[in-house]
Amino acid sequence: MPFRDVHFLLDEFYPPCRTEMNEQPVTDFGDELLDTFIARVREPAGTGRRGIEMFPRLGALGRAPELPSALRETGEEPTWMVVPGCWWDDPSEDDAHLRWIDAVGEDIRRIGPVADRARPNTVTRALDLEGLHWLYGDRLARLRELKRRWDPDNAFRGSHNIPPAN
Repeated sequence: MPFRDVHFLLDEFYPPCRTEMNEQPVTDFGDELLDTFIARVREPAGTGRRGIEMFPRLGALGRAPELPSALRETGEEPTWMVVPGCWWDDPSEDDAHLRWIDAVGEDIRRIGPVADRARPNTVTRALDLEGLHWLYGDRLARLRELKRRWDPDNAFRGSHNIPPAN
C-alpha cells in the first residue's frame, strides 16, 4: 500500500479536534493489563472519544537501522506500542482527558512489563529534560549539541523541543 494511502487511512476516525496521545511500550500482555485496558476504555469520556491502540513493533520496526539514528542504534526485542488516546472538542474537558491519559500510563508502568522508552511520534505532550531522556536515551546529549550548533536560538522548538546544550 502506498505511504500516502496508509497516512490518510484513519482520517475518518480522527477528524480535526483536540487530542492527546502518549505511547507506553509494553513487552507482553498479561490478563491484569488487558483487564485494566477494558475497564479504562469503559470509563465515561464526556463528549469525546477515548481508545487504546496496540501495535506490534515487529519487522523493520525491530531491526537495527541501516544508518545512525537519533532513536536507537541497535535492534530491539519485539515490543508493542500501546497508545492511549483521547479526541474531543470541548476545552472544558481538557483536564479530564489529560488525567485519563496519565492514569492509563501509570497503570501500564505499574502492571508492566514495559520496554525502556517510547518513540517521539506517539507522545504528544511537551516533555521536560527527564522526559526527553526517556525518549532519546543516551543520544539526548548529542542531539542537544547538534541543536546548539544548528539552532542556537531554538527557533525550531515545536513538538518535542530539544533545548540547545548550554
